[in-house]
Amino acid sequence: MSEVLCKFCGRKFQNIASLTALSCSRNPQARGKHEPFEGEMGDVYICKNCGREFRDIAAMTALSCTRHPDGKGPHVPYEGGEKQKYTCKFCGRDFRDIAAMTALSCTRHPDGKGPHSPAR
Repeated sequence: MSEVLCKFCGRKFQNIASLTALSCSRNPQARGKHEPFEGEMGDVYICKNCGREFRDIAAMTALSCTRHPDGKGPHVPYEGGEKQKYTCKFCGRDFRDIAAMTALSCTRHPDGKGPHSPAR
């Protein structure tokens, strides 16, 4: 049996049932539950908004991200695996890493001028 991580706080659970049974204080929804991290568990976790790397999800989500859509929200783990190149889900442009991708604005972003965002 493999462990399951919460994507908001990084807490480890034995299974999905035990993960979803409890409330998570870092879930942005009021009284939100823990939700499973669906990416690959590894040595490094990458913020999908800024590309910064962290050793664990708990450390990641405890800090604010300057590129978070709310401007002050926490870092959010990228749930895709590490790749040779990352593709913007809005325009299809390729980048060498998420940090380079999210530093630039995308003309096809739904907001009209928001940043490129990685596809899974």
